[in-house]
Amino acid sequence: MFSVSRRQLLHSFKCLRLALRNYSQQQASLRNNDIHFSFITAAGVETSAFPLIHLALPSERFLIGDFGEQTLRCVMLEKVRCSTKLKSAVVFPPVLNEHEFYQKWSSIAGLPGYSLTFPLSQPWGLHADAFTCKAFLRALSFSRTQSRAPDSHITPYENDSSMVIYEDPFISIKQKRHNSWCSLHVSTPVATGVFDVEKAIQLGVKPGPAFGLLTKGQSVLSSDGFTRVHPEQVLGSPKPPKNLVLLGTRDISETAFDDALNCLKLNFIPSKNDCVVHILPRGLWSSEYVNNVMKKHKNITNIISAPELLYDRSLFQRSRRFTSSLVCEQFYPWRSTKVRHARSILPKDTYIAQQGLSVALRTDGCSVSGHKESFDESETRNSMKSREIITSHSTITLDTLGTGSSCASIVRNVSGYFLSSGKDTFLLDCGEGSLSQLSRQYGSNTDVVLSRLKCIFISHSHADHHYGLPSIIQALLSFHLPYKVLLICPLDIKNWCNFLFPSIHQAIQFATPSTIPKTLETEPSWTWTTVQALHTKNSYSIVLSHRSLGKIVYSGDTRPNSSLIKVGRDAKLLIHEATLDDSLSQLAVEKRHCTFSEALLVAKKMKSQNTVLTHFSQRYKSDYVIRKLFPKLPKNVVLACDNLHLVF
Repeated sequence: MFSVSRRQLLHSFKCLRLALRNYSQQQASLRNNDIHFSFITAAGVETSAFPLIHLALPSERFLIGDFGEQTLRCVMLEKVRCSTKLKSAVVFPPVLNEHEFYQKWSSIAGLPGYSLTFPLSQPWGLHADAFTCKAFLRALSFSRTQSRAPDSHITPYENDSSMVIYEDPFISIKQKRHNSWCSLHVSTPVATGVFDVEKAIQLGVKPGPAFGLLTKGQSVLSSDGFTRVHPEQVLGSPKPPKNLVLLGTRDISETAFDDALNCLKLNFIPSKNDCVVHILPRGLWSSEYVNNVMKKHKNITNIISAPELLYDRSLFQRSRRFTSSLVCEQFYPWRSTKVRHARSILPKDTYIAQQGLSVALRTDGCSVSGHKESFDESETRNSMKSREIITSHSTITLDTLGTGSSCASIVRNVSGYFLSSGKDTFLLDCGEGSLSQLSRQYGSNTDVVLSRLKCIFISHSHADHHYGLPSIIQALLSFHLPYKVLLICPLDIKNWCNFLFPSIHQAIQFATPSTIPKTLETEPSWTWTTVQALHTKNSYSIVLSHRSLGKIVYSGDTRPNSSLIKVGRDAKLLIHEATLDDSLSQLAVEKRHCTFSEALLVAKKMKSQNTVLTHFSQRYKSDYVIRKLFPKLPKNVVLACDNLHLVF
């Protein structure tokens, strides 16, 4: 177990000076000292409660903020390209409570998936506490065999030598003891003015190396060999420095407003065109914060990130627009969009942090552009309400939380399938973002359906099948259920969960696929059978059997498997992977997946009553899959897309 003091935590930001010092020295001789940043994510149902900011400098990129689940999808959605220039990933605000193991993990939960999807061409740094860094490294160990782990510098918090972290011409971070607020100060140096070529020639300076010396601030001799020409004679007015301050906390205290103001004053003298980003946890935003903190500094631009200020709308409009064009209303109902009313107290020159919000700090002022025009859900569906929970014991409902393979895309999330029958619910695989997908499905009823969860099955250890598991476990721990939820998973995932949750045994009963109990103590009418899958080592398929409902078969990742066909004979529902099209049959053999035709053949041999094909390669655009294959499918076969709600 790691024990990290606040001074140790804050001292780790010293690493940022090393990351930014070279750029600071280079920038001093440049004419451009503008600061550009944008919000990749903002607080919302489908992301973390804290934003992720992309800071773009001419030669380097920095990701600063909270790397919650769905980070990868948001990066792709915003078309952020920093894989070749990423210098550091910084968790901000830092997690100060040394016992908040899940909060530490959740602050970087989306970073492993991002790292595995975008292998970087140069080393980069992760700035977080020791526990978070170790959790990140352990998560990378679950990477898919064809993925290459990034070349990275993992930097845990080191010691508690100083309260003043450092002073740097480009970036400064200071913090007082016992204050949970942190500030990150990005400051560019004064930039040289525009070089006047005509004036230099008039003063007798010949074009060539002398021009370069003048630009760098050095005096030169004119062509007569006697007259000295100084830089200020040929350079325009210098550009003043630009300042960006990130101010944030994860905690709420009685002295929160005073602490915030004191933290802001430590190393920041506001001037015109400066910008402050306020990053607040839920419950802190109020008119008091506006009056006591934001209005203390005038003539600056404020950007506020607070969960209370955002519209509760889907971030992945392209995915939902596509799905809504394919399926019927009863299969794909939309949940309501709640409008926040806390915006009325916003002062002048204050903007709300939203996904896609872009800010440029220039000499002529601060330029803020809003996010792109979004897809209007209300125009597509007249009836928008939280999904009703079906409690009939004679039906099976299936919610597809993710239907893509390997990694998430804008259209498809990674594997996750939520089964319900009566008051029993089951989760088959749990890719990153599964909980947020479920929240988007059930809205205010999410806690209700989760509190009925009886079993979680993880088919194997690949990252795209279990990175969303910690969020589900955290929710179960908060429910204090009278029974333990059965978690069937490989041993390495069990050890990972024990690492993240010291008290996990209060809510979870572990079992491996080879030691699975035949029935559930809480629901003896269900029986379980696992079948070794033809994929990687310790990969399994599962067959759930009910006395009256029949069999539900989930293949996981596998080649066509005669053993699974035999055990699942006459299944009421078969959920089977169909990763690749038939033209890639050789690749399917190499990667140990199924083609479309092979999956259909398995369903035919098994004589399943209903079949859902899923786990499609992200190389396919969804319209391609639907248009090319849907007309050829039997009536009892469904080609899955995210957020389907099927009743059998």
